[in-house]
Amino acid sequence: MSNKKSATKTAAIFVLVALVASMMGLPVHAVDSQPISPASYQTIAPAWADTTLATAGISASNRVLTCSAVIRARLTTTRISGTMHLEQNVNGSWRSVTSWAISGTGSVSTSKTHTGTSGVTYRTRVVATVGSDRIDVVSSTVRV
Repeated sequence: MSNKKSATKTAAIFVLVALVASMMGLPVHAVDSQPISPASYQTIAPAWADTTLATAGISASNRVLTCSAVIRARLTTTRISGTMHLEQNVNGSWRSVTSWAISGTGSVSTSKTHTGTSGVTYRTRVVATVGSDRIDVVSSTVRV
């Protein structure tokens, strides 16, 4: 039995060494190192100045839809106001079914329910102002 274990260990070590050795022979190519001109630089800025988080969510249990929104401002004193919409897909276009006002200071977390129609696809859309930011986020979709 010990010869069998020894043979298995030897085979494993041999395979490992062969694998490492085969990788050592891979060719390496350098990337073209032409300098980038300052004129080609672009500045990438965050999408929001006053917002750290904005999400919209939706879930369904039978026909009961739960819409949710979470918004967090960068500062706890920043005013948040807007609307959470439940939208349904009608022939490829989104139409608001109902909506709820959302407001707070610093952060907002809310959820609301609505009874949907079987066979219809829904999503949540949150449109809000957070300080100087205009937020417009949508959830994934759910079919009732």
